[in-house]
Amino acid sequence: SYWQSAAQLRGEVDCAAVDERAAQLAETSRLVQFAAQLSAAKNVIVMIGAGVSVASGIPDFRTPGTGLYSQLQEYNLPFPEAIFDIDFFQDNPAPFYRLCTELWPGNFSPTY
Repeated sequence: SYWQSAAQLRGEVDCAAVDERAAQLAETSRLVQFAAQLSAAKNVIVMIGAGVSVASGIPDFRTPGTGLYSQLQEYNLPFPEAIFDIDFFQDNPAPFYRLCTELWPGNFSPTY
């Protein structure tokens, strides 16, 4: 802005600091607006990334040795991903239902 440029020429203001503070305030404003929308909502869906539940004891999918796909040998699947394959499920739903009972809510504690 004009005033920032004039102040910078006089050495009075660190424009980078002013710009950073303005960005922080804008971010805070967006967060406050989001919080207001969230609290007014009747229904909320949260989409999260893979691995977020690992701290609760639920395995991720691909980590060798500890991942879910590494722990499915006893299911006698043609390939680990078959547990979530609709064609395999239609022929043999038992492994999927068994896995669901093992991962059922209540078997793990939230991490907050």
